[in-house]
Amino acid sequence: MDIGCSSSDVAFIFSILKNIMKLIQIIGPILAIIALALHFIQLMKDPDNKKLLPKIKNTIIALLLLFFIPVFVDALFGMLGSKTSFSACWNSAGGISYSHTYIDPYGDDKTTFYQDPKDYEKGKPKSLPSQVDDGKYSQYETIATCNSETMKFKIIRVSGQDLAIIWVQDPLKQFNGGLAAANSKARLPAETILNNEINANGLQSKCLVAVNASFFSYSTNSPVSGVVINHGKIAKNEGNAGGCIGVNKEGKLIECSHQSAEAILKQAVRNTFGISSRAGLDNTGAKANRTQICQIDTNNFVLLSGSGTVGGTALITKNVTGCAESFNLDGGGSRKLFYKTQTSGLTKVFGGDRTVPDMLYFSEA
Repeated sequence: MDIGCSSSDVAFIFSILKNIMKLIQIIGPILAIIALALHFIQLMKDPDNKKLLPKIKNTIIALLLLFFIPVFVDALFGMLGSKTSFSACWNSAGGISYSHTYIDPYGDDKTTFYQDPKDYEKGKPKSLPSQVDDGKYSQYETIATCNSETMKFKIIRVSGQDLAIIWVQDPLKQFNGGLAAANSKARLPAETILNNEINANGLQSKCLVAVNASFFSYSTNSPVSGVVINHGKIAKNEGNAGGCIGVNKEGKLIECSHQSAEAILKQAVRNTFGISSRAGLDNTGAKANRTQICQIDTNNFVLLSGSGTVGGTALITKNVTGCAESFNLDGGGSRKLFYKTQTSGLTKVFGGDRTVPDMLYFSEA
């Protein structure tokens, strides 16, 4: 059974359980040591009291159990990894956290959330190493590269599929989207949307990788999701979101399906995109053009522009990069992949003439 770790409620419950275990591991032995000390004091006062010896023995056993049971549980679920839904949720849950005030750098609102200090350095999220530099990609045909202080990418071709392996210093800031219209109800050529973003955000001499994004309705020319958020502002608010992804305040690519615009904004998500599903890894079903996104870790992402079944193309991403959970964006005639470097203009790797309502892109800060 799939517990659904991506649900914020489920994640919260597992975090609470993990925190309780850690508190037991800390507080339990302390109380046992205090009890043990009291028993020894009583024994010194009354050496002939034989009833104290079993109490001392039981207290020592309790001390060991309280300390080692949480260690055993963590080790067991660690060995199971993602083989079961329960162990996957347990391993992904956060530990003991500390409350801080988060000031949204893109607005004036303050919200309270929990941070794990070990994930931060001088108040900012730690940057994980770039997987773009991993030598394992040297065996594939290279289409384009970028190497800057805040962004690196390498676009490779694998069995006819184009994969963009991307590292960004600040996912929350560098994961962006461009709309064909401010109200999200229009379509334009991908080049027009991207050039508008480049000019509006001063990206003329900066690196960028982009793909088409949301599934859309031909009748409204708008993403099928009831909620569209672009650059931190609500562009469309017609009930709860349909299939929806975005990057939250921790820099994690999350599914925000079936949430209200207000609930999504509270997670500091600045851009949303409509998905059909999680891609899975089942190589069955119809073959067609595919566009997908996958997050390896906080700073490393993969964009796929390819052709095959939904699960088959996601399986290529997993086999090449190790990234196992892809999200399926719009494909078919909408499939497009673009890039630009610091010295070159916008370049199309793949794409036809179909107009689209939005583009998803990573850019240099």
